[in-house]
Amino acid sequence: MAKTPTTDEALERARQAQAERLDAIRVLTEARQKLEAEQRSTEEERADLERRIAQRLSDASEADKAAYDAALKLGWTATELRKIGLPAIAKTATPRKRRRKTTNSIDTTSTTPIADD
Repeated sequence: MAKTPTTDEALERARQAQAERLDAIRVLTEARQKLEAEQRSTEEERADLERRIAQRLSDASEADKAAYDAALKLGWTATELRKIGLPAIAKTATPRKRRRKTTNSIDTTSTTPIADD
């Protein structure tokens, strides 16, 4: 038969168990805080990277257009450049804002016939 612990022994065991449980909560909250900080940092880094990539592409596109325009000014035609394998770069479509459809205030669903006079 197991010996029953004294009150002090039982309380000490309970304190240790509670301390371990509280420590687990401390470790968990620290890990969660670190995760959230990394998520914020990663999103900021991703947005910055996307801005830098977009700027590099824009710069390269502007340089290409300037070089193409310079070739045209020096006497090359668009047809000649295309035959050489240097067609004009197609302009990327600028996304257009969609217009909201307005509802017609006239009821077109009415089936009442109009009498001829």
